[in-house]
Amino acid sequence: MKVSVDYRLAPEYPFPAAHDDAFTVIKWTRANIEKHGGDAAKLIVAGDSAGGNLSACMAHKCRRENISLMAQILIYPWTDGKLANPTIEKNGEGYLLTKEAVFWFQQQYTPRKEDHCNPLVSPLYESDFKRLAPAFILTAEFDPLLDDGRAYYAKLKEAGNRVVYKEYKQLIHGFFNMPGVSKEAMQAYRDVKGFLNEV
Repeated sequence: MKVSVDYRLAPEYPFPAAHDDAFTVIKWTRANIEKHGGDAAKLIVAGDSAGGNLSACMAHKCRRENISLMAQILIYPWTDGKLANPTIEKNGEGYLLTKEAVFWFQQQYTPRKEDHCNPLVSPLYESDFKRLAPAFILTAEFDPLLDDGRAYYAKLKEAGNRVVYKEYKQLIHGFFNMPGVSKEAMQAYRDVKGFLNEV
């Protein structure tokens, strides 16, 4: 069973509104999912881009709150509030998502500069990466956020978590919402299914 999350948006609702909403949904789902035919013991968080950020942050939040997750699916997630990785420059023009847009999005949701690298919104800077839910991280070759996914994978792996990483070649940020664009994009759906079957 799937639960689709509609959360408050910036600039009207800056950080931590979306993150608070995401955790509220997790708590609601645990309390109510069985009434709708789901299993509260098999919760998975998944999202792309900003949703990938929310999912990564919720995996940390759930561990702190002793809420068990079966998996986290992070699709080209934003994880690093410094926005200084090489692929921000390398892929920052001409591939749909631009460097300018990334900085604009950050400014809307975290208008206070001191929040940019707050671990609660920038999960790469969490201090404890142990015992997190198994993760599958998907990135795109021509995405400004490519390095964000790579770096987050390295953190999870170093801490001993079960984590799979795959970079989808010749694709851009947003490809998961356009699966018909290529065989590689369609393969991403099969890869997610395979990972979930394993965990």
